[in-house]
Amino acid sequence: MESGLHPLRATGVEVLQVNVGKVCNQSCRHCHVEAGPNRTEAMTRETMQWCLEALSKSDIRVLDITGGAPELNPNFRWLVEQARRLGREVLETIVVDAGSEDGTVGLAAAHGARIIRAARCRARQMNVGAAAARGPLLLFLHADTRLPQGFEEHIRSTLGRPAVVAGAFELGIDSPMRSLRIIETGANFRARWLHVPYGDQGLFMRASVFHSVGGFPDLPIMEDFELVRRLRRRGRIVIVHARVATSPRRWQRLGPWRTTWTNQMIVLGYYLGVSPGRLAKWYCGGQGAAAEKAKAGLAPVGRQD
Repeated sequence: MESGLHPLRATGVEVLQVNVGKVCNQSCRHCHVEAGPNRTEAMTRETMQWCLEALSKSDIRVLDITGGAPELNPNFRWLVEQARRLGREVLETIVVDAGSEDGTVGLAAAHGARIIRAARCRARQMNVGAAAARGPLLLFLHADTRLPQGFEEHIRSTLGRPAVVAGAFELGIDSPMRSLRIIETGANFRARWLHVPYGDQGLFMRASVFHSVGGFPDLPIMEDFELVRRLRRRGRIVIVHARVATSPRRWQRLGPWRTTWTNQMIVLGYYLGVSPGRLAKWYCGGQGAAAEKAKAGLAPVGRQD
């Protein structure tokens, strides 16, 4: 049947996902591997060695370690160290959920993400995820945002530059609306020239830097803005020439210009000293969705114990 679309073709394997066992310190009904505190199955070092040999004989560059709680495998650190000696990247994905009921948790778990429960507050959720992460680099990703291809290399090369303490991607809004192209342009101009990216652009930094500035401040709103202000005192923030794709629903709900106006008034109010609690009430009243600020994902890049 003619569809007018290009046929799908395999381009090669880029990621090797290894499930290192079902041992976990939590019992979750959504768990895709049926892990839990009473499970004892754990991958042995011998089996890990077979995986490493397969990795060394291939062009696969990324090892994705999954399982119940992978770090509880006694050979976890050894596996990470050996993979890095082979010159491979090691990734970890953590999703911090605050009681969603839309199937997000099940979908994330089915794709190998580690699920953590936390109280409903985006700043607290991201701090919980960062505390659980094992990697030297952290990438904070909102649940309604997709990363660009090759994001790992962008992050590593950016943080390898002198005096750079953090970075983010250009904003892309996943909609054909022309008005949103103008908003994208304005947001990216602000981020690049003022060095003030927002959370929906995928903030990333070294874990040591994140913890040294105290993580995200415990605020109901503007937590990303305040974190960026703290980071700017430490060094440069670079905007990568690659775009995330974020959901347009915020702009579609009230309209692009009213939503943008509301966002800018929130920033102005924060500068003028209006309490974050009051700003959050204004924002949620204007947006009609308090839960908008509650979901967050965190994907550490590069894992170590």
